[in-house]
Amino acid sequence: MDPTYSQAALYLGRTYNALFDQEKAEQYFRKALTIDPDYVEARASFAGMLLDKGASDEAVRQLDAAIRRDKNYGLAWYLLATAYCLKDDYPQSIEAARRAIQLIPNKAESHFWLAEGLHLSGKLDEAKTSYRDYLRLSDFDSKLAGQLNYWVLGFLVGHGHKSRASTRDIWKDLRSLAYFGLCDCDRQLKRFDEAIEECKLSLQYDPDDPQTHYLMGLTYATKAQKTASVEPLAAASLHFRSMLRLNPEAPQADDVKKMLANYDQLLARAR
Repeated sequence: MDPTYSQAALYLGRTYNALFDQEKAEQYFRKALTIDPDYVEARASFAGMLLDKGASDEAVRQLDAAIRRDKNYGLAWYLLATAYCLKDDYPQSIEAARRAIQLIPNKAESHFWLAEGLHLSGKLDEAKTSYRDYLRLSDFDSKLAGQLNYWVLGFLVGHGHKSRASTRDIWKDLRSLAYFGLCDCDRQLKRFDEAIEECKLSLQYDPDDPQTHYLMGLTYATKAQKTASVEPLAAASLHFRSMLRLNPEAPQADDVKKMLANYDQLLARAR
């Protein structure tokens, strides 16, 4: 009805991206930008789709263009934090995330990517605070955010989808990843009981994630070593076997198999 309706092209691009049809998504994002080259929201959302398919360098170029047009556009800063984190450039990711939080303090995902940058930089206690900020702000069940607005405003682009296309599934992915991050921080801080509870929460959102099972197994195994007790090895073995079942080709698979053989011997002696 109106071929120059750039906002309709933007929303169509977002919808195709959520349906994993990135070819059509790119078609409509580009259409929105052809209609209006200064449409910073469309440029940022296009960058989010590029991040979803791993094109981080092109995403950064699109986001830089968006910020040149509007340096106070928070969504672009949030996605820039995502892009730099995926490129392992953690200092720039942290800086962009902090800028996004200044501009849109209640946007949960800015806190998530700040947490990721801090976590992967070894700033574990700071990372834990930011993960918890993300979890608090994204708690739909507490009515802190409206799911419909959350989707329509484009807050769930650019993190890489793991599962089916729906608002709740993408939301569950990020909450699972946030608890995973908390678990790994506490594991490194040798707070094993806290880490185990956080990994359990991660698995409630995504029970079939092999990396979470691996992290849970590693946490139980390290606890066994630090406490000089074989009891945690039974739980470690359970989660390591789940990891192998879910992803037998995982990079850690050979090491895990060797550990399991050793644990089986230790547990047999204990019995």
